[in-house]
Amino acid sequence: MSPATPEKTTPESKRLKAVATLWEKRKELHAALADIDDEIADILGGNAAPAERMKAVSIAWRTAWEGRYGTAYVWAKERDYPAMRRLVKVLPVPDIVARITVYLRKHDPFFLNSNHSFGLFCATINQHATIDPSSPLLTDAAPAVDCRHAPRCADDVAHSARVRRERASA
Repeated sequence: MSPATPEKTTPESKRLKAVATLWEKRKELHAALADIDDEIADILGGNAAPAERMKAVSIAWRTAWEGRYGTAYVWAKERDYPAMRRLVKVLPVPDIVARITVYLRKHDPFFLNSNHSFGLFCATINQHATIDPSSPLLTDAAPAVDCRHAPRCADDVAHSARVRRERASA
């Protein structure tokens, strides 16, 4: 059969197509049940339900956005609420609120042109994380190259000093 010629529909192919459709529906239902299980575990574990966390985020967003623009924020419910639900699943509310503050303070034309929309906030969520000043990744010194000491030397200067001390004592 040539690629342009449509294939014949056989009873077997119809049956396989029906099974594939049902399998996809089953996977969707399974994912929905897993989400419900996670919510139940959260509630039983003493955490707030996702709806409560979403309400807290929406209040924080509305307050901050209205403070910046002086008018009420109009939600695009079909887009914004599912995105907010995904956020509260992966980030604690205080972290989201801190990121909202950082986001709404940005004067970048990219964000200003969209009037700091919630959808853009969700799409760029990692750009608005606050920096932990105690993080070892923020030190100016690079780790020592080829250091075999245990524990490793913090940087090349410390490694050189340690090697000099070792040679002097040998």
